Formats: sequence, C-alpha cells, structure tokens
Amino acid sequence: MVYSNQQAYYDAIAASGAAGESSPFIIFMLEEVLKTLREHQGEEKNELHDKLHDKLHDKFPDVSDVVWELFNVTQVSDLV
Repeated sequence: MVYSNQQAYYDAIAASGAAGESSPFIIFMLEEVLKTLREHQGEEKNELHDKLHDKLHDKFPDVSDVVWELFNVTQVSDLV
C-alpha cells in the first residue's frame, strides 16, 4: 500500500509534524486501506491468498519450505 505511494506517505508524515497532530497521517493511511480493500473487493479468498503467497515468496526467497507450508495451511480469512 505505502510502497506505491511513498511520496504521499512522507508528505502525510510531514503534514502531521507541521500540524502537531497525527490526523493527516491517520487520514492518509485510512484512505490507503480503503482504496486497497476496494481494489480487492469481490476477489476469491484463495486468489488473494495466492497473490499474497507469491509476493512474499518473491520478497523472501530464502525462507524455508516449512514456513511456506504453514502459510499455505493458513487461509486469508484466518488473518482478517
């Protein structure tokens, strides 16, 4: 979520610092969460699970097979 909007993320942190309160940052993060949920609304849980698995496996290729087996046993619905 944040990676694709890194500059806006830092801008929200700066705005919060300048305002002396966290509201700008909290609003930014809630908007990002809502946008992400809307993007994935209606996706099958298994499809989302597969996407998450692929992203994590690409990012952490050295993680042992046992960890991936545990991940595969855990469904996305267990995480939310």
